[in-house]
Amino acid sequence: MNFISSNSVDFDKKIYDYVVLGSGPINILEAVALSRSGLEVLLIDESSEIGGAWKSLSIFGFNKVENAIHYIMYDKDGYEFIEKFLNIPIIYSSDKHFVISFLFFNFRLNYNGLIGHFFHALFSNRSTQIYRRILNAVRAHKNRFKYFKNGSAALLEKLSNMVNSSNVQVRLNTKITSLKVYNKDVTSYATLSDESVIYFKKMVITSGALLSDVTLNDIPYDIKKETLYRPQIHILIEDQELELTFEEIIFTNDSILKYAHDVTRFAITSSSSLRKQKIIVLALSDGMNITDNIAELVFSRLKKYKLISGSALLLESKYWDIFLPQLVPEVLNRIEEDLKPSIDIIVTENLGPGLGENASRWHNL
Repeated sequence: MNFISSNSVDFDKKIYDYVVLGSGPINILEAVALSRSGLEVLLIDESSEIGGAWKSLSIFGFNKVENAIHYIMYDKDGYEFIEKFLNIPIIYSSDKHFVISFLFFNFRLNYNGLIGHFFHALFSNRSTQIYRRILNAVRAHKNRFKYFKNGSAALLEKLSNMVNSSNVQVRLNTKITSLKVYNKDVTSYATLSDESVIYFKKMVITSGALLSDVTLNDIPYDIKKETLYRPQIHILIEDQELELTFEEIIFTNDSILKYAHDVTRFAITSSSSLRKQKIIVLALSDGMNITDNIAELVFSRLKKYKLISGSALLLESKYWDIFLPQLVPEVLNRIEEDLKPSIDIIVTENLGPGLGENASRWHNL
């Protein structure tokens, strides 16, 4: 990977053809495609490694742990790009279910069956008219989500290899502190967190771009961001009763839990007790009140729904209070229109549709 630092380039003279802000999968593919077109490209990310929201974790003595609840939203072209171009297998989960509570009973219905989608729509969207719920169930069943057979690490390995074999220059641990954009005969430039300056002809920003102190022709330009609250928790459990298993759970009407993924199958450890231990990542309701005993609370819910055995033990936990900055498509489109020709935008809100929408432009990858 072509890493650079502030003292390795004469920033007073160098002008990049493109600066790509962020290192998520779509950002990386765009940067590599531009570079292979003969353009000089700089990729900037404030993290210490590439991957954006898809980076893996090292936690509880395990490596390559999925860092969040991930899925690949259905998109025919996006799925084809992943499988045929990137050559990464994606599959339907064989053990994915809806968990639905009704009165004093809890039901576990297969995600791959139409009945499961029907009852999920019935109990999760009660404000919607019944016929619309039925249509939504049919549509959701037809367009079921897939995921990487070997986890997100397979995607990151492929993307890292692509960056390494390209001429893309990479600056990590770097944040843009101010951005000066000009749509006339003046070169746009950005000041970075180490106080260095980079000049560019175009900058590519995406849905998760972190931008502040932006000016257009030396006039302050306001970028309206939405903040998405996404609390989640990883728990490490020991469960001797291995017949109680699941890969992915969607909680239809639980007041605390939204999703649960057993990500143990993707993780790597040298521990001999791997078969007894499980790492489960859970997405929590953004409306709940977080307490000190949140780990015990979600652990008891898993027992209640018989997703783990009554004798299971909670070994460790890690809570993540996550706030995601988000530029919605309407805002991105306005930014591109106002700041052209210096700014290009790519909508990266969902991986599958994002890949499908842009795949035709990446013919030179």
